[in-house]
This record gives sequence, C-alpha cells and structure tokens, in this order.
Amino acid sequence: MSFLARTFSLLLIAFCFSASASAEWRVAETKHFRVYSDGSEKALVAYARQLERFDWLLRLMTGAGMEREMPPLDIYLVRSGAKLRALANLPHDIGGVYYAGASGTAAFSVRANDADDTALDILLHEYAHHFMMFHFPYVYPSWYVEGFAEYFSTADVKTDDMTMGRPDTNSGSWLAYGTWIDARELLLADAWSLKRRDDTTMFYAQAWLATHYLLRDPQRSQQLSAYLKRLSEGEGLEAAFEPAFGVDMKTFNRQLNKYMRGKITYTKLTIKPGQAPDAPPSVRVLPTSAETLLLPYAMLKVGTGDDEALLASLRQGALRYPNDPWAAEVIAAAEAEFGDIARGRTLLEPLLKTRPDDAELNYLMGRSYMRSAEDGAEEDANHAKARRYFTRAFKTRPRHYQTLYNYVRAQADPQRPDVVEALAEARALAPQVRDINIALASVLVEKGEFKQAKAILGAMMMNPHSPPSDYVVDLLQRARAGDEASAETPKVSPEGAR
Repeated sequence: MSFLARTFSLLLIAFCFSASASAEWRVAETKHFRVYSDGSEKALVAYARQLERFDWLLRLMTGAGMEREMPPLDIYLVRSGAKLRALANLPHDIGGVYYAGASGTAAFSVRANDADDTALDILLHEYAHHFMMFHFPYVYPSWYVEGFAEYFSTADVKTDDMTMGRPDTNSGSWLAYGTWIDARELLLADAWSLKRRDDTTMFYAQAWLATHYLLRDPQRSQQLSAYLKRLSEGEGLEAAFEPAFGVDMKTFNRQLNKYMRGKITYTKLTIKPGQAPDAPPSVRVLPTSAETLLLPYAMLKVGTGDDEALLASLRQGALRYPNDPWAAEVIAAAEAEFGDIARGRTLLEPLLKTRPDDAELNYLMGRSYMRSAEDGAEEDANHAKARRYFTRAFKTRPRHYQTLYNYVRAQADPQRPDVVEALAEARALAPQVRDINIALASVLVEKGEFKQAKAILGAMMMNPHSPPSDYVVDLLQRARAGDEASAETPKVSPEGAR
C-alpha cells in the first residue's frame, strides 16, 4: 500500500472514532456470545438474548444437542456502514461480515438503530454459518451452505412463539421477477466462482428456495441427507445428485419453480416457558479508551483491513489514555502479536509478573517468541520459549484454538502423535479456520491418512467464505491419488505373507 493510501486509511479511521467520542461501549456476555456495542444497554441485552435463543433453536432443529460447546463468538455492533468500512475494505452495501482466522474469529454488523431487524438478520445468517461449520464440518454444495444460513436467518426468536422458514422479502422479489440461474450452474457452483458472479443475489435467493423446498418436507429432507452423505463419501456434486434425489437437475429446477408459485409455508413453534434459554446476560461497561481502541484491535486480530493503518491508529489512540490499564493491555497485545515485538514484550513483562497465570498474557508472550522465530532469530530457542508460554496458557484456557495451533507450529516434529492430536483438537474447536484445516490436512497426507485429509479438504473446496488456494487444490489431488492407490493395493493376510 502506498504512503498516500496508508495516510488516508489512518485519517479515515481517526475520523470515524473521533466522531463517536461520546459513545460508551459495553459488552454483554452469554454462554455462546460476547456482544459489544456502543448503543443502548437495552438494545444490547435484547440482541444478546435473541442470539442465545437462536443458538438454542439451531440445536433443536439440527439435532446438534448441547453436549459439544463452541468457544464464545465475539460480535461487534457498529453504528454505521461507514464506520465498518473505515476498518475493512468492504463493498458499500455490506451491512455485516464474519471473519475466521488463525488469530481470531468475530462477526461485525451495522447497528442502524436500536430496533433494526436487518442487522439482526445479518447476524443470524453469519452465526448460522459459524454454527454449521463447527457442529457439522462436512462437504456441502455451495448453494446449501448459503441456503442453510438464509433459511434460518429469518427466524423470529423474540418470543416463545418462535417462527422459522419465513421467506425473505428481497429473495421473493428476485425469484418472482429476476432471471433464474441455470439449474446446473446453481447446483454445481463452486466456492471461488460464487464470489465472482454478477448475479450473486439471485444465487442466494435460489439457494434459499432450494433449501426451503428440501427442509419443509420429510421425504425430501431424507433425500438431502442422502445427498450430503454421498458427498462426504467422496462422490462428485453431479454424480451424487440424481441417485439421491431421484430426478435430474433440470427436473429439480422445474420443481423449485412450481414450489415458488405455490404457497410458501413456515414453521411456528410454541415454546413452553423456561424451555428456551432466557437468562439475562452479564453486562459491563468498557473503559472510555474502548471508543478509540476496541474496533481497530478487533479487526487487527481477525486479520482484515490495513494492518499498518490499524496499528498506527492504536498507537496514536493509546497515547490519549496513559493511565488506563485496559488501553495498556490492548497496545501490549497489538505490539506483541502484530507490531514491534521487543516493545510488546517489554509491555507484557510487568503485567505477567502480577498475573503469571493469565492465559491471554501467556498466549501473547508466546506469540511474540513465535514471531521472533519466524523472523529467523534463534529459531529453536524462540520456539522453545514460545512452547513454554503456550503450555501455561493452555492450563488455564484449554479451549482456545489459537493457543493450540501456535503450540503445534512451535514444534520441531509436526507428525509426532501428541502434536497431531493437539492440531486435531484445534480444528475441532475452529473447523472454520482455513490455516488450521490446511495444516492438519498437510500432516495427514504426509502420514498417509488420505481419507481424513480428503474430508477436510473437500469441505474447504466448497466453502464460499474461503475459496481454496492452488495449494489446497493440489493437496486434495494428492489425497485423492493416495486414497485410490491405497484402495488398489491388495491386502496380504498373515497366512499369505508366510
């Protein structure tokens, strides 16, 4: 990025945050969410409650159950699209976005006003993706990934008379008056071509319709399950379609068109009092420095936007709060993980002396040594120091995927059984994170565990939020070739061997 562009980014960030100097940031915490907002506390509590109830609804409808819990998802509600675009390079009409990276996972949404349902719909859509990828990290066609999120995003969970499957007004208009995408294009669209389409809105609308059509009928729902099972076993999108659904793609498209012209139904669930979670979230007010530092640091952690501009904004903003402990920790974290390594370590050391068991501080110190190793400075020694800090962090925060992933990266032998186990656990906690998937799949291919690698890479290939790189495509080809070779190799019994 040019000096002029960096300067403009920094000025834009500074303007957006100075304009909201009177805002008061709060965080509402529930079992599955940490929701940040500079709006009213009443609206924040309502958002947090509805998100928790939505999580419960998804578990109920998908059979995910309550046994396997996700790490809480961070959600940031911002006042305007301009404020969001100041932090990340987003299209003008984007009202919300979800990021999953090796350093952090979070969702950001525009909060137009305290009663705005559009912002909530966006959050529900993104959380449906997050939920699906965590509980069911399998191979899906791209239309079903988006259709699933669209189908559930219109759920109304405000009261105990919950509704689900209502048509979205915008999608209905596109389906009624727009030019439909060809059936084969819709049903075979891959992750990387989806984002380049001129008719993406129509794709979302038809994906919603196809999902609605299949999920609203028990028999068709079973056909969908059969199709997804075939995909998970390695069959191609087209080869698996007709055996699972009993019709070809053109006939399926005609069925969708007829379904659209009929009566679109939805589900109304009457929930007994106390059946769905409704515990009030814990709410705390963040320090004044959050007005300036919270969002740039959140965006920096998820790896989007201009890192140099975000770091510069954080450094400049922190100078305004010399006696604020929260600001001191934010700038220490930003420097240790993304900025000046030596300065970050210097700022972390006194904090660790007073809180030696703090998981976040130990993780950040470990990251500083990882970065030193990555820079080629005393690689073995710095990796050893990083491992010690990650081990301390893990003891008090075992469900932090970033700690596990970095602990694995600091190892000399990535194929050691306990290291592979740690990497597999990191993926179990964050199957939506691309780098972790690639790391685990690479190790599995090297170890000759081709079927497991194929399952991971196959899911990546169809994820419209993270189009695969050439490396992923090549790695999948290696996994397929290895699996086919293994299947063709005759197994010799002990008797035959003699």
